[in-house]
Amino acid sequence: AMNSQQVVLGVALGFSAGLVCGLSLGAAGLFSQKRDDEPRARPIEPKRKLSAAAIESVAYLRSTGKLDTQLSALENASHLIEQIANEEMDETRRSSLIYAASVLRSDYEKASIPVALEQHVNTDEECQQLESTDMAGVSEAEAAVREWIVSNYTAKSATRKKRPKHSLKSIASGIKIAIKFGRTISPPSNDSGFSWISPSLNAAIQQALEGVDEWNYDVLALQTASNGHALQALGWHMLVRWEVVSELKLDPQAVQKWLAFVEGCYRENHYHASVHAADVLQAVHHIILRCGAEAFLDRLTLFSLLIAAMLHDAGHDGLSNAFHENARTDRALAFNDRSIQENFHLATVFRHMAENPAVDLFAALPADQAREARRIVIHVTLATDMKDHFKHTQELKGLVANLGSEADKWQADHTALDQFCANLLHTADLSNPSRPFPLARRWAEAVLSEFFAQGDREQAEGLPVSPLCARGKTVLPTSQVGFINFVVLPYYKVMSEVLPLMKPIVEQLEGNLLQWKTMEAEQPA
Repeated sequence: AMNSQQVVLGVALGFSAGLVCGLSLGAAGLFSQKRDDEPRARPIEPKRKLSAAAIESVAYLRSTGKLDTQLSALENASHLIEQIANEEMDETRRSSLIYAASVLRSDYEKASIPVALEQHVNTDEECQQLESTDMAGVSEAEAAVREWIVSNYTAKSATRKKRPKHSLKSIASGIKIAIKFGRTISPPSNDSGFSWISPSLNAAIQQALEGVDEWNYDVLALQTASNGHALQALGWHMLVRWEVVSELKLDPQAVQKWLAFVEGCYRENHYHASVHAADVLQAVHHIILRCGAEAFLDRLTLFSLLIAAMLHDAGHDGLSNAFHENARTDRALAFNDRSIQENFHLATVFRHMAENPAVDLFAALPADQAREARRIVIHVTLATDMKDHFKHTQELKGLVANLGSEADKWQADHTALDQFCANLLHTADLSNPSRPFPLARRWAEAVLSEFFAQGDREQAEGLPVSPLCARGKTVLPTSQVGFINFVVLPYYKVMSEVLPLMKPIVEQLEGNLLQWKTMEAEQPA
């Protein structure tokens, strides 16, 4: 017979193995398989194998009537743990069980956030109950970094901000923004492809492309060598290098015009400029080529990832989603505060492609391939919204536990493969802190410059200044230590379990973290 501790172990294992649906649906539901004709575009929900201990525990609990079939799996797990917590045991075990039960009952997105950040998402009542013990010993600069992470990398708002009143005229202008997309970006004046490349400039670009396969590649040097056209130069190089232009029978002129158009969409921001898109493109290329991701991808998917890397921030105005939401800008109103910038980037490019066949590089594809490429680009670009970062990290952990690093297993599960592609682009989008330290520092300084510009605008417009956006109050090393510790490093470690060849990148990231910590320690008190 199983004792109470074994029951608790079984429940815990069962929950971690994915019993959220299984306990309430019954044994048949636990082992049901995905239909072969099920569409690919569906919510990502990782499937996890049940351990032998979990299966044994479910069978025992069913036989003893301990599972209430009218309750959800989460509620059953919470009730079982609370029952065990009422038995005689030491305070450590009792507190551990009560804590586990409270987590099971909590908001899933909140439960996926690192514990050190919980203080910034708790309600005022919870903060009073906890007596702010989590913040003991945390400096003002560290607290600001944590608040920024919660504001931008979770679906929880770190602070409740007063919103300005808007007239009906301003609201109506937001409703009309979809009509504006076609007029926001003018067609490129250069209709003949890359006529801006002279023989001497071409030689400089070719020299700057040397070493483009490596993680220490400096795309900023290519930006200089190409007179500010790194995205066009690198985009064409990658599409030809991966042979997608020839294999997918794309029109080279349409591809060149598309590259010129997309590069023209980017503004001269401190960070979210066309050179950032080029940097993300190079990171995607490296992960595919050097880290083994190519084994997971067919040619159309690889092509779609390269395209998504290039357009993923098109039209970015250097302001965060939180700014747009707080200010109720046209973009926020157009997209109902949901992935505001990411939806804008996609709409800007796809609307122009629809209205200008000369730059529609999908036009040469068969209809089914064009639809699939568009679907992939939309899916992975929307996944660059940092609000879901911690939730996606937890989902990725579940997929890794089930599928490991074998590419054929990921390819056999369309949902998992979609998640893999989204995480590949997200990894590239977060790559700056993991570059060689001189490059990492330059990118970090660019990010803060953009933050400060936003803070200046927020102050001028009477809006609350966002975390890390106040000049003179943000410490660069502290911001990077918190960002790497809570966001990038845990995520990269999970990705390196899928792609073990990423481990040198993780080691570079860890080395950079040590350098930032050293610089942080040298800051005046």
